[in-house]
Amino acid sequence: MNRAEVKALQTHLAKYSESNSWTQRLQLLILLKHELLKMNGVGWLYQFGRLRRSGSDGNSIIWMNVLETGRVLFGPRPHSFVPKITRSMLNRSLAREVGYLQDELIDKPDSKWRDVPFYRAYAVLTLCRILYSLSTGGVVSKPRAARWALRTLPASYQAIVRQALEDNKTKSTRKIPLRRIRSFIQHARVAVNRELDS
Repeated sequence: MNRAEVKALQTHLAKYSESNSWTQRLQLLILLKHELLKMNGVGWLYQFGRLRRSGSDGNSIIWMNVLETGRVLFGPRPHSFVPKITRSMLNRSLAREVGYLQDELIDKPDSKWRDVPFYRAYAVLTLCRILYSLSTGGVVSKPRAARWALRTLPASYQAIVRQALEDNKTKSTRKIPLRRIRSFIQHARVAVNRELDS
């Protein structure tokens, strides 16, 4: 977008947020067609009430979800412009997701998310989804992936998966222990790296 278009969009979003409080809860990603699924593609992000320049992280998981379950509100169907998503692209995206969770919960002691109960539950459910996608090549909701994980994963992870499902449903303030999440992240990292190396 050129400077005038950015200013017009900022003005529109600011004006709209005055009459609709949900506007600031929107996450709007503006990408260029030839930049899709590139690690450092060019784009814009509106999040938390702010429009800023952003790169695309090339997250094939999101695009798979859009292709399978998204609804077109305006413009062409995504199948007409989204590049083919290969298993290798998916596996790299899954590895990045595991890395993000490890950064926020394990590696960054000053992370603002580390001690937030709902984020710990979100992380466990996201790990279930990552492992589901790694195993099947598909994308499903976090609760569905968690139910798959309860049938598939080693017994040592089942308690935190059950707690994450329950906490997610009831918005509990209990905290899943970080040492157990660390172990689950390590399990996912080993599984993803095995696929990347094969």
